[in-house]
Formats: sequence, C-alpha cells, structure tokens
Amino acid sequence: MSPETLQIAVLIAAGAVIAIVPLLILLLASRIRNAAHESTHAALAQATRQHDKSLAEFTRQYDRSLAESTRMYDRSIADFTRQHERALAELAAEHKRIAQQFGMYSQKRHEVYARLYARYRRATHDLSAALTGNVPEFQKFSRDDLLGYLKRRNIREREAADAIGSMDRGDLFAMGKLMTKLHWRVTLRDANAAFERAREFEALNEMYLSDAVMDAVGNVRRQVETLSSSLTREQERADQARRLAKQDELHSSVASLLHAMRDDLRTGADGRPRPRPELDRTPARAVLPARTGLADKAPPSQAAGTIN
Repeated sequence: MSPETLQIAVLIAAGAVIAIVPLLILLLASRIRNAAHESTHAALAQATRQHDKSLAEFTRQYDRSLAESTRMYDRSIADFTRQHERALAELAAEHKRIAQQFGMYSQKRHEVYARLYARYRRATHDLSAALTGNVPEFQKFSRDDLLGYLKRRNIREREAADAIGSMDRGDLFAMGKLMTKLHWRVTLRDANAAFERAREFEALNEMYLSDAVMDAVGNVRRQVETLSSSLTREQERADQARRLAKQDELHSSVASLLHAMRDDLRTGADGRPRPRPELDRTPARAVLPARTGLADKAPPSQAAGTIN
C-alpha cells in the first residue's frame, strides 16, 4: 500500500472516529437522561404513595379523634343541659315559692292597710264629732227619748241618774246641762275607744307596715292623743275657731296617712312607683258620714268603756 493510500485511510479512520465519538456520547447522555428520568419518576411515585399512605393514616387518626371529641362534647353538653335544667327547675320552684309568699304578703298588706286606715278614720271621725258635732236638744227630750239615747250610746242609767232625776222633777234646764256634759264625755269616750282599737290593730300588724306608713300612723296617733287631751279642757270646747283649726290638722294628718299608704301599695320590687289609677283617685272633701255608718264591728261591750 502506498503511503498516500495509507494516509488517506488513516484520515478516513480518524474522521470516522471523530464522527462516531459524539454520537456515542449523545447516545450515552440520552440513556443517562432516560435512566435519571425513570429513577426520578420512580422516586416521585414512591414518595406519592408514601404521602398518600401518611395522609390516609392521618385522616383516620383525625376522624377517630374528632369522633371521640364529638362524643365527649355531646356528653358534656348533655351533662350541662341536665345540670342547667335541674338548676332552672330549682330556681323556678324557688321563684314560685317567693312569688307566692310575696303575693300573700302583699295581699295581707293591702288588707291591713285598708283596715288600719278605716280604724283610724273612725277614731278621727269620733274626734271630729267631739270637735264640731251638734249637741242634741236634750230639753226637748221626753223620758223615753232620754232612755233611748242612753241605750244607743251604751250609757248606764246610774251614770245619768242626776239628769233623769232632774227630768222627773221637771227641771229640764238642769237636765239639759247635765246631759250636755254627759254627751261630751260619752263622745270623748267613744273617740278614745275607737282610737284604742286602731292602736291595738296597728300593734298586732306592725310587721306589714313600711317605715313611711309607720311614720304617718305615728303622726296621726300623736295628733289624736293631743286632741283627746285638749278636748278635756273647757276652754278648748268653748273656742270654735280653735276647734275648727284642730279639725283641719286632724284631717291633714289622716290625708298624709292615706297618701303614704297609696305610695307604698303601688311601689314595685325595683323601688319605683307603679301607676295605680285606682289609688290615685282623690276623694272629694266632704262632711264625715254619720257615726252609725262608721261604727266598728266590735261588740258594744268592747266598744264602750266606763265613763269617768
């Protein structure tokens, strides 16, 4: 073989090697890339399966924990509901008991106030009768009229023996003077008896009276005691203007008692007065009714005392 041919062959071989090596490198790189891709896919698939497995396990544990928490919560709610219902039932029973007791107490207070005011009104009526009441014309009385008067006023005949004797002797003037004094003493006796009944009723029912009502009752009591004491003096009976002034003071104290009772009866549990139209009616100032219309329910033997 000639050197030129050998040289050409060498050049061809070198060119072939130069051309094949890059192809081999590209082929090897492609295989490496494919292997790496497959390995990455396998690793990703393994990781995905592990993640799914872990997620499924976490989901089961979470569901189990949630179910247990729900059961515990439901049980706690049920226990709390039973305790709440029991406490509510006890509170309702206690509230009902207190309401019943307060209702009975309030009803009794209304009754006590009405009866107490009526008794003091009777007492003040009798004192008003002593202050401004008209004296019967005893000089025009017959013997039967005189005995009927003594019976109506629960006066024993021996207490009017002098007046009866004067009538029997025909001395009507002396009989009239004696009976006028006796009438005055009987009127004061009846007023004091009515006042004592009112004071006794007040003492027996003191627990139902509020402080304001007790103060108003005390004012009426002091006013009645002062008037009862002053009426025993002759100069008080002779002074018509003073008697009328004392009667106005008596009416004023009784009106204050009435307003104190009204305010107390319409006061709610929060301490604020409730509107009570039936308590807000202002009675017209009129002449006091006759004593027979305001007579106490007590028997005559208890209503009257001994005349001193």
